[in-house]
Amino acid sequence: MDNIPEIKKAFYIANQANLSDEELDANLTDVLSFSMEQITDRLINGNLVLDKDGNERRIPISARDLTTNFAILFDKRTILRADPTSKQSNSDVTDHLQSVADKLERLVGKIPSPEVIDGEFKEISDGQELQERIRELPGN
Repeated sequence: MDNIPEIKKAFYIANQANLSDEELDANLTDVLSFSMEQITDRLINGNLVLDKDGNERRIPISARDLTTNFAILFDKRTILRADPTSKQSNSDVTDHLQSVADKLERLVGKIPSPEVIDGEFKEISDGQELQERIRELPGN
């Protein structure tokens, strides 16, 4: 309970708009570290409560609170590790790719399907013959 003023101070500092990104990151890291210490303390020792005589005592945290803390911390760890989550699926990727394709189509127009062109294939190994063929092409 002695650390409460420090937490208020850290939140106040973190909310100041004129902090640099590095200072804000450092302050938020301090708050996160303190929060993790408090969560660990509550998990191990229980919640602090006042009894009817005004004395502080510890009671075990409820199964609901334990489950909620575990689920949140597990999800955040998964995100930080960049592990795939159950919410990410192939259909999400497919939908995203289709969305990108639709945007590209709007920007450049419909891309025609490739056409097969009938013609004759002749291998040219001589550089001079290649230059002559290029000159014969329309527009040259």
